[in-house]
Amino acid sequence: MKCSICGRKSEGEFCDYHLLAYRKLKEAYVKWKEATDISWTEYLSEIVKNPFTGKWSKEVAKKLLEDGKDEAK
Repeated sequence: MKCSICGRKSEGEFCDYHLLAYRKLKEAYVKWKEATDISWTEYLSEIVKNPFTGKWSKEVAKKLLEDGKDEAK
């Protein structure tokens, strides 16, 4: 199987790098939601726009927005 973002070998949808970024995005979202009551989609949009967001996290956020993935999944 290959990463749906970069094509690297993976055991699921994402390679190890993008999977780590996905997990970190989900962890950070919990804190953002508590502080701002932001939706998952709004959060991902903010992540993509933020110039301090890392490349892998931005790529994951863009992919999730494109796919319309719900945060619970």
